[in-house]
Amino acid sequence: METVRELFRQKGHKPVYSVKPQDSVTYALELMSDNDLGAVLVMENHHIIGIFSERDNARKTELRDRPAHSTPVREVMVDKVIYVTPDYTLEECLAIMENKKIRHLPVIEDNEVIAMIGIQEISGTLIKDQEFMIGELTKYITGALIYEKEKWSHYPELVNQTESIKK
Repeated sequence: METVRELFRQKGHKPVYSVKPQDSVTYALELMSDNDLGAVLVMENHHIIGIFSERDNARKTELRDRPAHSTPVREVMVDKVIYVTPDYTLEECLAIMENKKIRHLPVIEDNEVIAMIGIQEISGTLIKDQEFMIGELTKYITGALIYEKEKWSHYPELVNQTESIKK
């Protein structure tokens, strides 16, 4: 099982972006848009005090007719931030996200935020890993079937069954 650290070693990660609690929702959204982010951390005195996401904007600003330009992030952020360390596996991160119904996790090491990982990044990596594994298993099974075909070629009914399995 691949860990967050291994994923970062292979692919790298984006810088961590944050806003202050008194910054406007508009400012946070512009920062997110400019950097292709789904969420930003809300930091005060180098400590995480919240996380603000596109979903928070949609549900707590737009739906409630609150003006984004004058609403401070503090009023619409999530203040119970769940985080992981680089030693968590991607499967563990995905389980946390599914259980808590969140899409972003800050990654903390030595009491410092080193990255933010999103569900899209995790699920994309897991899907690629599973596709690779399926490909390898298919090669293994197909190779075994080819071997059996050669071994049992004098039994045509078995060869025909093998061919139908491969398709």
